[in-house]
Amino acid sequence: MVAVEIGWLNVLRRYLVAIAVGNLIWEFAHMPLYTLWETGSWGEIVFAAIHCTGGDILIAMSALLAALFLFGSGQWPETGYRIVGIATTLIGLGYTVFSEWLNIEVREAWAYRDLMPVIPVIDAGLSPIAQWIVLPIIAFWWVAPRKRSTMSRLASVTIFMFAAAVLFVVSPLVGHAQSDAPLADLLRSTHIHGLAIDRANSDRLLIATHHGLYALRLESGTVDLISEQRDDFMGFTPHPTDAQRLYASGHPARGGNLGFIASNDGGRTWTMLSPGVGGPVDFHQMDVSKADSSMIYGVHGGLQISRDGGRNWSRVGPAPDGLIDLAASSTDVARVYAATQQGLFVSPDSGRVWQPAHLLRRPASMIEVTTDGSVYAFLLGSGLLRTEEPSLNWQILSNDFGDRYLLHLAVDPEDPARLYASTHQNELLTSEDGGRTWQRLGAQ
Repeated sequence: MVAVEIGWLNVLRRYLVAIAVGNLIWEFAHMPLYTLWETGSWGEIVFAAIHCTGGDILIAMSALLAALFLFGSGQWPETGYRIVGIATTLIGLGYTVFSEWLNIEVREAWAYRDLMPVIPVIDAGLSPIAQWIVLPIIAFWWVAPRKRSTMSRLASVTIFMFAAAVLFVVSPLVGHAQSDAPLADLLRSTHIHGLAIDRANSDRLLIATHHGLYALRLESGTVDLISEQRDDFMGFTPHPTDAQRLYASGHPARGGNLGFIASNDGGRTWTMLSPGVGGPVDFHQMDVSKADSSMIYGVHGGLQISRDGGRNWSRVGPAPDGLIDLAASSTDVARVYAATQQGLFVSPDSGRVWQPAHLLRRPASMIEVTTDGSVYAFLLGSGLLRTEEPSLNWQILSNDFGDRYLLHLAVDPEDPARLYASTHQNELLTSEDGGRTWQRLGAQ
């Protein structure tokens, strides 16, 4: 038996090692409880675990320094060791509760799966809370400045490694899936930026998100990741006749702008066709003319137009003030609609001149034109409206949305009575009667 005496510097060193190893193991072990386990690649999952471990180390050491400042003494760790340990644990735990609330509820930086037990009142996951109770206690016990035998230390290490092994054996049993994920998990983990019925398979709804393109299998209510890259797909627009061709813009996962991009294989792979004017552009509003698919409208630094399917672009002029959405006509190649904060507008000359498209000057959050000439719009205070080109005689379909408003709409070309829409609250809705009544998809 060999007695071991350790001073404050060794305590800090050993505590840092224990916290680093413990949190690294814990981060990997509870990753299946987060939606990234289903929506992320293995590389993204590994990076997230290592990144979070780095944050854990900073939190742990900051909490220890704060506890030492408040309760430590010149004789620490020989005196005051326990109170500093308790204070460190409570400070780290308090910050964790705040961080979970901030990143789950406010920033929406990550999300729990249904497997994560949630603690009532604070609405924080049980695993991250337990992490900041269990690991500091184990670390302080292991590095305690008392006479301890090497056999005692060996036993504690053996127990810790056994617990780690159990965690690693259990975690894979949860299963890492990038397909067959519940729609609810996807909606909690990312934002919808566009919708379209898959023309190659009308039982699938394509969902462009902040983290890639997904397909919702309508029968099962599960989603599959379609795109190879988890880019931020903005301005998502399907080709009006070619089921395999899709258009988008937005931001790559690594940052920057995508320019104008296209897919010829249903959204699996994407290629930049053009950087656009002043690009690479980031078209948040974009649409393809149903009257002539070679005419494409996009908004970046003003209204831009391509007349050759997106290869070359020219700037027409400024976009309407407060622009929210854009839609091209199905009957007139020069006719384009705009939903703005000041209401609905229409241009007869490809965006050079704009005229009111509705008598009411209320904010409009969405405008959509289908290939059969139907025009849908959402007007705050009026609800979902519909008309048929070239008329602007709007009819109210539904105003039963409460405080919600629609941002994106998709109409089934094979069954125009079947509609899908997303709200500003990132909900996905469906209607089977042309938009008069709606039900929520993916609700818990």
